[in-house]
Amino acid sequence: MKDYSDAHGRRYLDYFDQHYYPQISGDKDPASDALRLRSTRSLWDPTYVDESWIGPSGVNAPPLQFIRTMKSWVAQYNPGTKTAITEYNWGALDDINGALAEADVLGIFGREGLDLATLWGEPKPTDPAAYAFRMYRDYDGAGSRFGDVSVSSSSADQGQLAVYAAQRSADKAVTVMVVNKTGGDLTSPLSVAGFDNAGAAQRFTYGPGNLGGIVRGSDLQVSNGHVDATYPANSITLLVLPAAGCSASLHVNGDWNTGHVATVTITNDRRTAMTGWRVNWTWPGDQQVTNSWNTTLTQNGATVVARDAGWNGSIGAGGSTTFGIEATGPAASPTLTCTPT
Repeated sequence: MKDYSDAHGRRYLDYFDQHYYPQISGDKDPASDALRLRSTRSLWDPTYVDESWIGPSGVNAPPLQFIRTMKSWVAQYNPGTKTAITEYNWGALDDINGALAEADVLGIFGREGLDLATLWGEPKPTDPAAYAFRMYRDYDGAGSRFGDVSVSSSSADQGQLAVYAAQRSADKAVTVMVVNKTGGDLTSPLSVAGFDNAGAAQRFTYGPGNLGGIVRGSDLQVSNGHVDATYPANSITLLVLPAAGCSASLHVNGDWNTGHVATVTITNDRRTAMTGWRVNWTWPGDQQVTNSWNTTLTQNGATVVARDAGWNGSIGAGGSTTFGIEATGPAASPTLTCTPT
């Protein structure tokens, strides 16, 4: 195929596609449940020998490393071809065990860089496996998603706590999916290297305690990139670590009803210096900024955007700077949003 494409000056093969069905069927006895959770390793693990006919006596001698083998063949025979598994199903989609396997498989697909995958025989909307998809695609019911830029992640024992991570381009939050494949609660420290976090991680969990919905748990404190959490037995937990940024507050220095003067303070909430900032807000009335200092400011309608003046853009970790405004109309307390630039 590559030779033909090269000879005709265009690519004729877009995807190298295979189907994959682990040899477990839909059985939900303890032995099948345990095998289902182990068998996901056949997609990637160079130390895992598949426990079915695919193993030592099968046509595909171990280790299978299904996705990695596909990619190695692409690299060798037709570089640039995308990889796909357009049929797969680990079974037990109506059971928490099937949901754990599906969450694990989706994490593996992302980490290993599979370009396309299709679950053959979709779960019902109320099935546990459907919630495995929601943990990645709509964990809060408002369309919030797992990150789209893969982040390297590892677990001391992927067979007990499977860990997958990605950063979300839209807001730079780091999302970490943790699948507890065991029958007991597990407490483990999590370390995120080189990431400036705002100080708390949001927690969302799906598990046997509530098979009808994803539970929003209490936030977890993050200190210097470390967070301790307990992961319930047979559960899927998503941690969302918002990126640290800056905050802004407005203090009114004087108000004479037809006008007012105020000072805005910008604080760097990061553990590292930032090189620039932008503050925006919307007036609740017809206030209009008539003068400003220590900032480059524009107003369009009720919307105000204030940027650093260049010389005051750099703020050290935990430091702050200020700018001032004079505006028409009575003083107000708009909500200020600060963004590092």
